[in-house]
Amino acid sequence: MTANLWFLAASLWQVAAVPPPVAQESADCTHPVYATDTLVCEDPALLALDRRLVAVLASAPAQTAPGVFIEDQGAWFRRSRLCAFRADHPACAAQAYLDRIAVLSMLTSPLPVTIGSCLHGETVAVAAEDHLVLVLARGGQAMAVATRAGGAWQPFVSYRRSGRSITFRNLGGEVIARCIAMRKS
Repeated sequence: MTANLWFLAASLWQVAAVPPPVAQESADCTHPVYATDTLVCEDPALLALDRRLVAVLASAPAQTAPGVFIEDQGAWFRRSRLCAFRADHPACAAQAYLDRIAVLSMLTSPLPVTIGSCLHGETVAVAAEDHLVLVLARGGQAMAVATRAGGAWQPFVSYRRSGRSITFRNLGGEVIARCIAMRKS
């Protein structure tokens, strides 16, 4: 019986002695810690997305700090690594990268043309190219960048458009704003 207690104590000590992984913002291909890092480093398309993310992060000005509706890079990184627990791990990882690149790119670009108005005086702007990214802004300052939810990856802020109505939701599914798109003249 004492041998079992000794084994248990030794096992607990070994578990407690393992340090947490080093904070990362992108894949570490030299010493991958996470299964998603290994996947990214072995897949040329995902590695290209990781390098694109690093470039966007490097060019991001200081005012792109996270807010209530803009996810911190470290939090995004940790959440994106949970894609390893999805059946569609590669697709989830790719969507996570595309989502993050879109969010950071919108935060570092001039706001696109306003297409609507929201509650509390916010304005909604839409990305010029594919209309898959919306920015919730107040006074010219981005408050949230929303992408469409779909697949295994859930964006930090998502939107759904139904006719002229646009609804923004946070990661928990709570409505953060409802908007009505202006009619085009």
